Amino acid sequence: MAQEIRRTGREEMLVGGVVITGGTAIMEGMSEVAERVLGLSVKRGAPVNISGLVDIVNTPIYSTGVGLILYALREKTEGELQHAGGNNLLVKASSRVKGWIKEWF
Repeated sequence: MAQEIRRTGREEMLVGGVVITGGTAIMEGMSEVAERVLGLSVKRGAPVNISGLVDIVNTPIYSTGVGLILYALREKTEGELQHAGGNNLLVKASSRVKGWIKEWF
């Protein structure tokens, strides 16, 4: 990862450090190892601004999946979600996301 950051030529833009996510991020001592390797401050990231199954998905393991779903909802259905109403909002959004995921894979 340090090589990839250097390769971009933008490491000076990371003055705030980096955020690590995924299952590896929860391993004991991983933040400290990443700080030593990268020479940057490191924080562990987890999904934020979510509702529903927060106690289950509020862990770095689900950051990518939750992030992709939030991105898809924000980017792909912004107009549709504004016009949807009531309880149908979540049903419509989740069925659309399922369709996109099936298309991607």
